[in-house]
Amino acid sequence: RKDLKIKETIKLANNCLNNKDKVLVFSRYTDTIDALLDEFHILGQHKIYNYGIYTGNNSCIVSSGKATQCDKNDLKRALFSGEIKIVFCSDAASEGLNLQAARILINVDVPWTPARLEQRIGRVARLGQVAEEVIIYNVWYPNSIEAQMYNRIQRRLENRVSSISLPIITIPSH
Repeated sequence: RKDLKIKETIKLANNCLNNKDKVLVFSRYTDTIDALLDEFHILGQHKIYNYGIYTGNNSCIVSSGKATQCDKNDLKRALFSGEIKIVFCSDAASEGLNLQAARILINVDVPWTPARLEQRIGRVARLGQVAEEVIIYNVWYPNSIEAQMYNRIQRRLENRVSSISLPIITIPSH
């Protein structure tokens, strides 16, 4: 049985892509990135959208089903030019990678420290962002430790960051 969190994340990403937004999908774990990519492929989205991958072990652009290794500058250029519309990122992309061409960031697993979450948000909410508002989605299971931790982090962030929208996406627990 597929993880509902993975399915819901890709569904959300597809909705954003269909609305012509560029999207970053973050997970701390490369296994989760692999599962997200599997779901993206199962739904056939890889035939519609070119995408990038940026993890500690892999940096590539996938266009028409063909992966081309690249560095972070190539990935950034591809996102800015519109060659790719979505980038699947591990925490390796949390620092030193400016991806403000994207307006949407989806956190599949929410960092438990505000500083780490702010690092991720900083990939899109930064100088050079042309959108008036960036949207950060955080996906979690309700009634979980992750939900409790995120609620605390969200309260702290709301006091510090006013131009960022932080919608909550909860996954049904069945």
